[in-house]
Amino acid sequence: MTHELERRAFLSSCAAVVLGLSGCAPLLSRTRLASLELDDPTPDDYTPVLRALIETILPFDHPRFPEIAPAVMEARFLALFPLEADERFLLLRKGLVIFDRIDLFPELAPQTAEEREHAADERARYERFRAALSRERAERFTALTPPERSGYLRLWGQSAFASKQLFYHTSRRLVLVTAYSEAEFWRAIGYAGPLLPASHRS
Repeated sequence: MTHELERRAFLSSCAAVVLGLSGCAPLLSRTRLASLELDDPTPDDYTPVLRALIETILPFDHPRFPEIAPAVMEARFLALFPLEADERFLLLRKGLVIFDRIDLFPELAPQTAEEREHAADERARYERFRAALSRERAERFTALTPPERSGYLRLWGQSAFASKQLFYHTSRRLVLVTAYSEAEFWRAIGYAGPLLPASHRS
């Protein structure tokens, strides 16, 4: 049930991001809009973004973090949330592709009067982020350095736009749900595991 609720929340956030972009489509160049016109992004389009998100959200370099490779966490995520096998995840796949395009961050259209009031501040924060990048013309989340990825993810989490905040929080929760499903992670945080054996859990 928890996984299903998280799944629905993430799908809703991806839908909000996609709709926010489609609302400002006239402002986008044909090249920048091309990825949004894909009816169904392929694993090659969204899997690198998912992998980079997992590496950014989970502290793999922390001494107490269990010795689990990012590739293992990615495989576990896809086992829990089968993006390619379930068409309900189409918006999620598109959301990941949009998130990867950091040049589209300021193009997400404000949906409310309050968001419109913060639109100038939103763009200013983005411009400061872009100015600090080691590669001035970097356009993809997957091309950033680890610290820059963390900074870009924070842009979404600290955004005044509800769709960006929702994408940030739900993607983070899904990755954490994946981590907490691993027994190696239980040992790292001192969790003894479920009280009932697996054969007795529904």
